[in-house]
Amino acid sequence: MRDYDYEAGMDVECLSGCFMFFRGAVLKRLRGFDEKFFLYFEDFDLSMRSRKLARNVYVPSTFVVHERQSAHRRSWWLKGVFVMSAMRYFLKWGAFGRGKTR
Repeated sequence: MRDYDYEAGMDVECLSGCFMFFRGAVLKRLRGFDEKFFLYFEDFDLSMRSRKLARNVYVPSTFVVHERQSAHRRSWWLKGVFVMSAMRYFLKWGAFGRGKTR
């Protein structure tokens, strides 16, 4: 999304799980995070599902600083968890979010 004006709000497909706000009613209807995603991609999955009920909106006036740890780069176990989560996500949603909508 490098071609977008980040000074203006916009609808987006996926939101980062490090900082999300949801209306309680929407989150209840979604039944929260899918437990199949232990780490990684759980936020993308929730975003894709929420698009059917509400808008995913980027709001430039609100921000959070998230210190990136990249723990999966130092741990073979976390690399495996990342790969498994990615496979589950892409099997569910397809490469560009156009897969099955379970």
